[in-house]
Amino acid sequence: MLLLIGIVIGLLLGLTGAGGSVFAVPLLILLGDVSIHQAVTLSLAAVATITLYGSVRNLGNQTILWKPAA
Repeated sequence: MLLLIGIVIGLLLGLTGAGGSVFAVPLLILLGDVSIHQAVTLSLAAVATITLYGSVRNLGNQTILWKPAA
């Protein structure tokens, strides 16, 4: 079920460009049988991981504005 929720969230993000937590937390709580605290933690961990990956990936081409990011 969690894999299906992840696929749905990925499709919604691809179509709308909205923030992942907007979709992830309610779907994890309602369909994934996950507590509120676990859903928020999981969503935050996913966003942090994706942000870190994107930052590391773009280190070489100077597209990160470090002052605003800090």
